[in-house]
Amino acid sequence: MLLKEFKERQLDTIGWLDPLESGSLFHEILEKFHDLAMEDLKIRRDEGAAISAIQEIALATIRRYEEDLPTASAFYTAMKKEDILLDCKIYAMGEVEKHHLYKPIETEFRFGFDGDLTLPLGPDESIGVMGAVDRIDRLADGTGLRIVDYKTGGDSTYRILEDGSAPPLNHKTLQPALYYLALKELAKQEISSANGENPISGLGDVKEAVYHFVNRKGDYKERVIHFSPDSEEEYKEGLRSMFQGMAEGDFRQSELTEKPGNKSKDAAFAESYLCRYCGYGEICAQSLWMEVALGEIVDSEESATE
Repeated sequence: MLLKEFKERQLDTIGWLDPLESGSLFHEILEKFHDLAMEDLKIRRDEGAAISAIQEIALATIRRYEEDLPTASAFYTAMKKEDILLDCKIYAMGEVEKHHLYKPIETEFRFGFDGDLTLPLGPDESIGVMGAVDRIDRLADGTGLRIVDYKTGGDSTYRILEDGSAPPLNHKTLQPALYYLALKELAKQEISSANGENPISGLGDVKEAVYHFVNRKGDYKERVIHFSPDSEEEYKEGLRSMFQGMAEGDFRQSELTEKPGNKSKDAAFAESYLCRYCGYGEICAQSLWMEVALGEIVDSEESATE
């Protein structure tokens, strides 16, 4: 069981939905949209049908979120709703345009939650994993599968994926790497889906992972990670190295994304993009490191003004 301190949600007087809530809403809409499209091929192929379907789902989901997360400003809530509906429309149009390239076969594909999935990393070395893949597609050319992960933020921190000198396993490839290794392992096992079959058995290897930015903040981009025959061993070697470092007490901290200016230490820490949503801030040495780093930045700025 995982326990987390309950923090009462503060009423936003000028907006509606924080980034995590917005992400959850989009994920729910897209899951329902693709579940419906897998049953009705017209939704995948006809733009009008796709737009109608996703906006109907979006409106129903938004209504429920409005009931669960009341707002103080009808004006800003209406603006947010318009933005969501427009993003959904553009997403649906894009899916119709690309429907001939892949076929979604699973949404919110969960694995390992019963503690039944272990990844072998080497002799006498393994790790247990669990997770949920937003979507799994079968490539139209029959060569294998692709993993899709929805993102509702900006894509600037994902530019490392274009850096050919970056190590195969880094902070932006770790999630798809674990999905990739998990699906390879699951394909070997006798697992069951809702219809009693292994949904990924016999469909080929996982060929690519896609970060799909589904709204204007991410400019609707797709950042693709292509897997090769060497990927499995490269990722396992990266994991072995990472866990060895952790066992030796080496926990790498992220860098500040911007100078704090007149912000307090707490405010600057909260705005560090790699730490903003982490649930382990209170037990992580990051907070101590950032106090030192912020102190150095403030001291240098004060010295410069003297």
